[in-house]
Amino acid sequence: MALQIEKPSNRELSLERSKLATHACQRGAFDEAALLYTEAISLDPNNHVLYTNRSAVYLKTKQYDLALEDGKKAAELKPNWQKAVKEAFCGSSTFNYCVVFVIRSIRI
Repeated sequence: MALQIEKPSNRELSLERSKLATHACQRGAFDEAALLYTEAISLDPNNHVLYTNRSAVYLKTKQYDLALEDGKKAAELKPNWQKAVKEAFCGSSTFNYCVVFVIRSIRI
């Protein structure tokens, strides 16, 4: 009988990319982190946390429109998560952007 080696699931691969992205953020490598979160999302596209994390990276790199898109996607996937997304924006140094996010999120 041949030995069967199980391939990791997409969710496991996504989690690994997410961990690498977190480490990239800690090093200040935000462009790398954004790419890793994008890979993680492609493997687990219904994971609201990944969109929230990538949104935070986009905020760090001042890509506000992309941050807002990801925040809206996270809120769409998990509606009760919107408060956490809003707090992530409002906790940033971009208060004006926070106001825009809150106003736009009311229209979701």
